[in-house]
Amino acid sequence: MSDLTLTINMMTANLTPGDAIGNYLLTSARLWQSWGARVHIYADNIAPVYGGLARPSTWYEPNGHSLLWYHYSIFTPNIELALNSHCYKVFDFHGVAPASLFAGQNPHLQTLCEKGQTILPSLRDQFDLCVVHSEYSRSELINNGFEWNIIHKLPLIVDTSRLVDKGDEPLAILLSRLEYILFVGRIIPQKDILAMLDIFSYIHEERPDVVLILAGTRHLAKNYQRQIDRAITQKELDHRVLMTGQVNDPTSLASLFANAAMLLVTSEWESFCVPVIEAMYFGTPVAVHDIPPLPEVASDGGIVIEKHQPHDAAKAILSLWRDQDLYQKISLSARKRSDSFTDGTLAAELLKLLRDEFLPH
Repeated sequence: MSDLTLTINMMTANLTPGDAIGNYLLTSARLWQSWGARVHIYADNIAPVYGGLARPSTWYEPNGHSLLWYHYSIFTPNIELALNSHCYKVFDFHGVAPASLFAGQNPHLQTLCEKGQTILPSLRDQFDLCVVHSEYSRSELINNGFEWNIIHKLPLIVDTSRLVDKGDEPLAILLSRLEYILFVGRIIPQKDILAMLDIFSYIHEERPDVVLILAGTRHLAKNYQRQIDRAITQKELDHRVLMTGQVNDPTSLASLFANAAMLLVTSEWESFCVPVIEAMYFGTPVAVHDIPPLPEVASDGGIVIEKHQPHDAAKAILSLWRDQDLYQKISLSARKRSDSFTDGTLAAELLKLLRDEFLPH
């Protein structure tokens, strides 16, 4: 591709392994660099593993001639740097989780979400362009006073290229012998693992050998983790629920997705949910709770359930599992659906947006 002759400064709150926004940011950076753009990444909090890729936000120096692509999902101090920049500014909106989800669990995150939501209306006239990744996020911006004509929807780039299932790894061999339902994500109230356990307990009654694997970090909401532990014991699921902790190794993560019978998502709130796409990439059907944008993201690659009716939800999951013809049909649809979020498909859309909005005609 021709040289974009463009400098893009990408800014986010946190750059940490396994974070959906961070993965999307890094994938975007790689795409832009492949087109000849100069890319600098800034964050308020940078994990040591990314120390060579990113710079502290305070190092950002706007020159008025570059592009600032600002990722917003929570309040963080670098918002002031973005507001004071005179560069062309893109507001990449990932949604702000309701602060109530962290009440009594993580006061720090609760405060940051409250502030993030409170100041959102004041940002409506501060950016030249807005990017969203679902119709739900578009409606959130419009409800907060953002002009509809500056909002552009781009499917979230999911870096499935890093997920390589070698098939002969010890973990893959072990998982291939196991019947399990999978969850991938942070173990926090937003994900409503307690509702997931309610559903799984009904599944367990009919299929006692099935395992629920929860792959995600557990340290962000310790009180909630204790609630989960109690629920597992009360439902006598101690030997049926496996908590792996956060899985950052791409091969291990790929093996988890590829061998799962289904991905289960019972979140109270989501702005996108990357694991849905990652599961579908391997042809693994998904079962998602009926809140926007989950049905939009999953489309025909899974089924929609009502988590507040756990018996009915379990029944729907088991019905799909038993119907192998339908299961294979949805599996094929899931693979096809995931193609809409890979580099090759989205690169053209992103490049078109860059050319239409930022490059001279």
